[in-house]
Amino acid sequence: MKLLLLSFIAIHLIGCLEAEHTVSEYGQKSQSSQTSSTVDFDELHKLVQKEREAVMSFDYTPARLSKALRSASLLLVKRLPTPEEEAEAITGLSGYEAVVSSYLESEDFKAVMLEYFQNDFNMAGFVDAVNYNEPANLITYLIVNNEDYRQSITANFCVNDDFEKVECSTFKGNLKAAQEEAAGVLTTQAFLKKWESAFNFIRVREAFARFACRSGQAYPDEQDVGHPVEDISDRVKTFNDRKEGCFNCHKSMNARASLFYRFDRNGFYNLNPSQDPDDGEITVTDTGEVSTIRDLLNDGVEPLYHGKPLKSVRDYAVRFSKKSHFRDCIAQRFTNFALGRSYDEPLPKDLIYLNERVDAHDFKIKPLLLDILKSKRFVMSL
Repeated sequence: MKLLLLSFIAIHLIGCLEAEHTVSEYGQKSQSSQTSSTVDFDELHKLVQKEREAVMSFDYTPARLSKALRSASLLLVKRLPTPEEEAEAITGLSGYEAVVSSYLESEDFKAVMLEYFQNDFNMAGFVDAVNYNEPANLITYLIVNNEDYRQSITANFCVNDDFEKVECSTFKGNLKAAQEEAAGVLTTQAFLKKWESAFNFIRVREAFARFACRSGQAYPDEQDVGHPVEDISDRVKTFNDRKEGCFNCHKSMNARASLFYRFDRNGFYNLNPSQDPDDGEITVTDTGEVSTIRDLLNDGVEPLYHGKPLKSVRDYAVRFSKKSHFRDCIAQRFTNFALGRSYDEPLPKDLIYLNERVDAHDFKIKPLLLDILKSKRFVMSL
């Protein structure tokens, strides 16, 4: 009875604590929460987590750990556990954690991550001299080397098929441009080439869909107030047409799309593209004509993100990596990976605490995966 009561209290308090966070910046509490109570929420949260883990550990029976290990093994290394691994895992939670941790350090896990992200980005291999492995290579490199996952959209380097850091082909040896403009996956030649489109809208959509875990058309971005209607160009009438409902998306999309005009349709950083649309460089409209930023934003209007001017794709990516959209998508994506669901499925309510674990692990994926694979939902749902 005591354990059941603690479980109820823990779940209730975790839900309350989640409500104390603002939607625009993770890890910061609202003004009202800081002034309306003298409770030390950080200490309270630690206590709740401790009690919650104690309740969860009560359920780690040898039979459940054995089944959980089988699922974790098939997921992470695509094989069944060895008798020795199973014998260690069923000794208790620490034994299970040790075996799962060994999987996370294996070459097999590296191969699983590479395949997962190749499928997720829907690109792999070399085609017309473009290495479409680049996005998956970069993210896999960050995961297996236990590096900060925020670099997935902020790194100024690429990763080759030997998993070595290299200069990005996007910038053709222009190191200064790479330092100022590179944005991880978003500025790999593969991503830029794969998703080139009229007005750069598909590049913008795919960036938000993959890193904010949004499905379908991805937009609108409810957290960003975007531009007022008078900022949005009327050269393409629907962009600022409230009656059609298009403005709700374009008030934030247009600013972000304008940043990609510095990258041509071949996926290169190119401030002086050929003005002939048939050459395949300059950004085009939906009718194949030359497009300029003026199609998106009126003259003299700076692109905005959360009300502040944007300088580049990198500037957008760095600031986006600090938003709850990005952090929560990490917990959501890897939980769904573990549970065999689509990346954009909502995070189960009983696992909302994993959003905070992303912070606690400094955006490193291996310890987050270990948290997921020892969660009550993973162990008990088998």
